[in-house]
Amino acid sequence: MFNFNTLSLVLFSGKGGVGITTLSYGFALQWAKEFPDEQILLLSTDLAHSLGDILQFPVTDKAEIVGNLPNLKVRALDGEKLNEKSFQYFAYSSASGKWSYSF
Repeated sequence: MFNFNTLSLVLFSGKGGVGITTLSYGFALQWAKEFPDEQILLLSTDLAHSLGDILQFPVTDKAEIVGNLPNLKVRALDGEKLNEKSFQYFAYSSASGKWSYSF
């Protein structure tokens, strides 16, 4: 079995409705318990905001402590806000027929 204790970043992805959020929360919870001196951030990019459903409190774009584990924080990125910002950085020039972007 793979030793997850040496990782600093874990990504969960997949088709919607198969338990990705539940699995990622369980993983983050276990890591927070196993490594109380480390800061764990569970960052959700799910537009459905299902992490808040599991935790039974709203998860926002600001990292918040979960329950009685001060080293576990959750945050949900605002996908709509990110999409709005990303369009500000991309531009199409009809004169040159090229896309340009800046970060």
